[in-house]
Amino acid sequence: MTNAKTQNGLNPELRQLSKMIGTWKATDSEGREGKTSFEWMEGKHFLIHNVDLGDTKGIEFIGYDEPSDSVKSFYFDTEGNLRQYTYHIRDNMIKITIDMPEVQGEFNGDLNNDGTKLTGNWDLMENGRRKGSKATLTRIV
Repeated sequence: MTNAKTQNGLNPELRQLSKMIGTWKATDSEGREGKTSFEWMEGKHFLIHNVDLGDTKGIEFIGYDEPSDSVKSFYFDTEGNLRQYTYHIRDNMIKITIDMPEVQGEFNGDLNNDGTKLTGNWDLMENGRRKGSKATLTRIV
């Protein structure tokens, strides 16, 4: 992943994720609850996403990848998973895709107009098994 800036600072693709900065309550249709937070890494070339869903904790580094002209991330968790995602952001719509040998799929979500709630659905195929869940993030701070 390479970082790319425009002459005015952040890459416009990555800058769209700045609306996620803060701490959020996370819930899903599988009954998991926890917290998630987004903050800029020093220099604002990468976004750090911390995930705490009780038994599962993770960290994700999100940045602009110049060769693919897209926002990509690497996610690592306490279950030993390493995942690479691609983000597609337009206005208040967020789509996150994954295409790895053991897992493929996407998240489609919408951020409400005042930026306090993100709701969406994960649709995944993991190790040959279809998985899906609703996810809601509600801004705490």
